[in-house]
Amino acid sequence: MNATPLYALIGECMIELVEGGDGRLVRGFGGDSLNTAVYLARLGQCVNYVTALGDDPYSAEMLAAWAAEGVGTDLVGRLPGRLPGLHTVRTDDKGERSFFYWRSAAAARDVFSAGGAAARLSALAAHDVIYLTLISLSRSSTRPAGTGCTRPWPPRGRRVRASSSTATTGRAAGRSRKRLAR
Repeated sequence: MNATPLYALIGECMIELVEGGDGRLVRGFGGDSLNTAVYLARLGQCVNYVTALGDDPYSAEMLAAWAAEGVGTDLVGRLPGRLPGLHTVRTDDKGERSFFYWRSAAAARDVFSAGGAAARLSALAAHDVIYLTLISLSRSSTRPAGTGCTRPWPPRGRRVRASSSTATTGRAAGRSRKRLAR
């Protein structure tokens, strides 16, 4: 692995509306894979975020904020007429948070099937670490053979080691840089 590995984080960032005690909503955005990308970038790591967004002002705000954090956005697809997903967060009297989602038509569902998907998939092969959450796979609109991709996964025949929350390439797990047989 290179001295500084190149990370690709695949996921969905959503518009987030957090309800305050007075019932007012505060808008932000977030998601587990994006949060991980930002934390890695803050640690000085080379990070690309892989998702799809729309061509709306909220998507533009997200891209600008990610770039300001040092997260690469070259692998973010922009799908005309589409929007990011939306969720609200409500906290009860005991401090328990509840989430409510509107994401069935979110652009991120088509990250590997529309608007430059082939180029995004090809670009993944150059990364040392590929991180994704299982929710990212489950939300994808294209899942042949149980994957979130439109062509064989992993890229270039690398092995994938999966845990309950992430998957990394064999290179990231300390294995040889040689391509593994398919």
